[in-house]
Order: sequence, then structure tokens, then C-alpha cells
Amino acid sequence: MIIKVKCNDSKDELILKESGDIIFLGLPGTSETKSMVNTLQSPFVEGEIYLDSHLNPLIFTIEGIIKENINENIDLLRKVFNPKKKGTLTYIENNIEKSIEFIANTVPMFEYSTYDYQKFSVEIYCPAPILKSKLIKKEVTSSTGLFKFPFYTTTDGIPMGTRLSSTIVENNGDLDVDYILVISGPMTAPIEIKNNTTNEIITIKKSLTIHEKLIIDTKNKNIELLTETSKLRAFNYLNPDSRLFKLRVGGNEIKYTTANESEVGNLAISYKENYIW
Repeated sequence: MIIKVKCNDSKDELILKESGDIIFLGLPGTSETKSMVNTLQSPFVEGEIYLDSHLNPLIFTIEGIIKENINENIDLLRKVFNPKKKGTLTYIENNIEKSIEFIANTVPMFEYSTYDYQKFSVEIYCPAPILKSKLIKKEVTSSTGLFKFPFYTTTDGIPMGTRLSSTIVENNGDLDVDYILVISGPMTAPIEIKNNTTNEIITIKKSLTIHEKLIIDTKNKNIELLTETSKLRAFNYLNPDSRLFKLRVGGNEIKYTTANESEVGNLAISYKENYIW
């Protein structure tokens, strides 16, 4: 297991391992994530009606030992755990990276020692208690070959394959997630993007040319049109009946259709899996 801690405003990075100059000892408090449950009381109803839940900020402690280059590493700890600056903690285990943004709740505390090592601890405050994976990009559009044999033709060639317009997007995290959808032309409207797993649909009512891209950011509820020369707000491209659905936990079968299935446009989806510590 490896923990990387970086101050967002500088290039300073601290690496904690199970061996080396700085040894990681533990993360007490990470298993104490709590939620706030919102309910509604109604007349003539026993108990309460559940509305939703929100995770509370996460507070935990990083504990470790400095074994080598003690003075230099004490300075590094003070830089990356600066209570006035935001940082990012990356947790790596079994080659899987999960990151969370934090603010140091205290400056690092160093325990007095007469030994040739220095123990330390620092309290971490995470306003959003969610670990995020690295960015995952999935192409919804792909091509697959049908067959092959020795053959000679013109430089233009002859297509021998089939174009697929659906794929399974896996969300292996603990929560449903938002994403960024990039729709590259040419595509003839109506363009329909459907999550077959949930039967939710996004419909684009305007066509895209070969040099245009429509970018849908479901988290920020933002839609932009990119051309060769400009970037424009493009909410008018979206059908009012559309729903900017989330990727559910597990497999999501995403499929798109257009008015002209022979076009060679492209659809790509980018997202980060979210985990509760």
C-alpha cells in the first residue's frame, strides 16, 4: 500500500509506504464515515418517511514514522500539510488508485523522541468524504472486423466490418456517478443516447457537422458546442424531455441512435468511480 499526499498549489509531494524514508502506520478515523438522514413526519403515519441521506465531512488522522533525512522530511510534511492550502491524498492498493481532496485540520505534530526516528501525526479534514478513481474513458462507438482474405483494391478500399453503437459502461464504485459525454459529428438529429439498463434517454434535437462536438457535463448541468473556431453554450440542442441520467452502480448498457445510421460520428463517455472510505 502507498499513500501520496500533494499540495495542490505546489509540486511538493509526500510518499508514505510500509518501508522507506517515511513509513506509514495507520489512518485512524477513516472507517467512521457518518451520514445525515433526512425524514418527514406526516399526520396519521406511523414513524417517519425517508427522504434522502447525505454523508458528513470525514475527519481522520495520518500517522507515520520518519526514519531517514529527518529534518528535510519534517519540512516536507509541513509544506504538504499546510492548513491554509488544499491538498490531494491518493491511496494506492493492488494497483488501484483512489484520491480525495483534503485540508489539514492541524499542522503536523511531532512526538518527542530520543531514538533515531521521528513519529508524527496530522489530522485531515475532507469536506467531501468521497474517494475518486482515476479518469475512465469509454468509447461507445467502435468497429469490429467481420472476415479477412487476400485481396487487392483501390486506395479507397472496401469496408469489411460492422460499426457498433452500444457498449457496457462499468461503474465499480459505491455510488451513482456523473460523467462528461462527448458527441462528435457528423450526426443527424434526432440523436438519442439511452441507458438501456435504466431506460433513461438523452435526446439531441439538432444535427452535428463533421467539425462539431457537443459536450454534455451532467455534474455541472452544462452543455457546450465546440466548432473549429468557437465554443458556445448549447442548451437549445437538448430536447426538453431529456433526463441527464447518472451511471448506476454496476453495468450500464449505453446505446445511441441517429437519423442516419451510416454516419461515422463518435460518442465517448468519461467518468470517475466514487467510493466511500
